[in-house]
Parts: sequence; C-alpha cells; structure tokens
Amino acid sequence: MKKIQERRVMQVGYVVQNVEKSVEDYSKRLGIGPWDLYTFSAPDLRDARYKNQPIDHSFIVALVWNGTTQLELIQPLTGANIYTDFLERRGDGLHHVKEWVDDCQAELTEYRARGVEVIQSGKFDAD
Repeated sequence: MKKIQERRVMQVGYVVQNVEKSVEDYSKRLGIGPWDLYTFSAPDLRDARYKNQPIDHSFIVALVWNGTTQLELIQPLTGANIYTDFLERRGDGLHHVKEWVDDCQAELTEYRARGVEVIQSGKFDAD
C-alpha cells in the first residue's frame, strides 16, 4: 500500500488587478501586515512556460504570513500567463491553494499519471 504523504495548506493565492490597492484594502479591512512585495521578471525569472510553451512575462507578488499560512496577491504585468487569463475570465479572485508535500517531484509524477499536467512553471533566482 502506498504511503500517504503529509500535506498541509501553506498558501492561498489571489489574482488582482492592482496589488498596491489590494494590499491597502486587505490591511485596512483585515488588519494584516506587514506585506513583502516582489517583482518577478527576466532575467531572474527563467525557464518560464505556460501551456507547455516558452513565455516571457512579469508579475508583482505581495506576501504576508498568518501563522503557517501565507496569503499571496498576484498582479500580472506583461506577457501571456495564467494570471492574465484568470483576470480576463473572472476578474479579481481566489486563484489557488498551495499545499506543502514531502516530495514535490513524486507528487507531480502522481498527478501526471492521472492526466493532470502543470499549466505554468518557471524558476526564480533571488540574490
């Protein structure tokens, strides 16, 4: 019998049209902060792919922790990507719930075996 991997929700991600306005709103209404803001773009963002095609895109992320769970706000800036498509179809809203798993590569293999592929990926190098 396959061992069940330990899992826990570690992040809740929202796509927004204006990250600065959203940070201000979440801070004011929910009293959460401080937020960390990052811009992801080339050359630090590399090997980016969307729907299995290479892409050149950029986006801003605002992050805040509540215990062991992170709230992420994502504002797309340029290029074709999963976030822009989400905004065009639905507007601001809940985009994803990210889990912590013991072995990410094993989990991806399991998903692929069930016909579920990665939609968007990329690597980020921080200084």
